[in-house]
Amino acid sequence: MIRIGLFLVLCLWMLAAGAQDFRCETREGRVMRLSELPQDRLTLLVFYDPDCTGCRQELFGMKHSGMLRQAVREGRVQVMAVYAEADEALWRETCQELPDTWTVAIARDDIHAMKCYDLSGMPAIYILNRYKEVVLADADLYQLADLLKKQ
Repeated sequence: MIRIGLFLVLCLWMLAAGAQDFRCETREGRVMRLSELPQDRLTLLVFYDPDCTGCRQELFGMKHSGMLRQAVREGRVQVMAVYAEADEALWRETCQELPDTWTVAIARDDIHAMKCYDLSGMPAIYILNRYKEVVLADADLYQLADLLKKQ
């Protein structure tokens, strides 16, 4: 019960503020910040772990979602998949499995220490508006589809 209460406080705080910026390195080797993503579309921010069964299932669904592929192709959504753990070798072995149309990166800032994203349950999925403000925390593709319909 305490975890749920803390999560709700975190969500309310994030909804009132922008998403916390952080540094990461893309699979192409470019060091960047979340804030550098284009600001003309929604961002599906996915924190994942390749060793996590739930993450693999959710990422499989995202990779095969016609709705998501179309929204990315149309420039309405961008996907940023971030590995926030320490096993860089594991990330390098698996990052090519994700679509080329996604920004796939490993965190270079300690996301856990920032305490601004709830990574206690993976995957942790956030939907950000074009100003990089959190619209939904603990989101899923159904909620993304609803947001796209309203645009």
